[in-house]
Amino acid sequence: MSKNTWCLFVLISMLITIISIPNRIEASTLFLNISTDKQIYYTGDMVTITGNVTLDGVPVSDALVGIQVDSPSQNPYLIRTAPTGEIQSGNFEVNITELYVCDAHGIPQTSFLKGSLAYYKIKWKNYASVYKPVLIGIYIEFSNKAPCKAYFPFGELMPPQAEETLILSFEIPYESPLGTATLYASVFNQTPKEGGFPYCPEKAATFNIISYQDCSDPPLTPATPLQNFNINFSLAFAQSGTYYVYAGTGYGGSHVSNSMTFGVQPKVLPPIADFQWYPCPAGVNLSITFDASGSIAQGYNDTII
Repeated sequence: MSKNTWCLFVLISMLITIISIPNRIEASTLFLNISTDKQIYYTGDMVTITGNVTLDGVPVSDALVGIQVDSPSQNPYLIRTAPTGEIQSGNFEVNITELYVCDAHGIPQTSFLKGSLAYYKIKWKNYASVYKPVLIGIYIEFSNKAPCKAYFPFGELMPPQAEETLILSFEIPYESPLGTATLYASVFNQTPKEGGFPYCPEKAATFNIISYQDCSDPPLTPATPLQNFNINFSLAFAQSGTYYVYAGTGYGGSHVSNSMTFGVQPKVLPPIADFQWYPCPAGVNLSITFDASGSIAQGYNDTII
């Protein structure tokens, strides 16, 4: 074998060896951590759920985390979408384009009587070029931050570039606290309990719960967007038992979920008195009616007689 042929053989062998060495690509690790400020609570306590999302051990400041809390009967108790930081307006694949509280005809309405039926209008759009599984999550919170209602009213496999609109009703219990309540809407690919994650930031709409339609409405309090993955809610009317917390997030093409539990023990709570008068404002030589129906009995299934 000539020298030139040998050199060519060695060169080809080295090239084949280099090509045959597999390229090692380390997969990114996405992790979701959740925790509560206590493991055991009492009826009437405030619960704080916190956590973070990390990518290869580095905290992510622009992720969205879907939170679902189930009651001891394993029904939805709270449904929220929390950011891990400031979320810039982006090109979300699915986004809520409109949300407000209204009457049955879709006309905006800011106040509703206790024991009446209220409505909300929600509109969302699939901006992607492919079908997307879409699940709407609704959470309604009283003025004292206690959960009123949490449910998933609608789900579909949504066509690309499609837009949907719904007007749905919900009942305002007669035992509701008076004041500004908040309705939160989220869009998931599936429930956080099933490992689902949100497509976009949640939207919020506020409305007043009143006892007399004739009384002047209290001013609405704007909903404050949550930051740094922090959810707070009250256990004012909570049933004792084990509550289940589920969280899920999607980031950088990956998704991850986590879960935990906390316990609630019963506790005797005093009622909260709330008096209003009618008519308001009261005038000279007018009969005045004092209304204490806004008073609430705290505690699970407690009532005022």
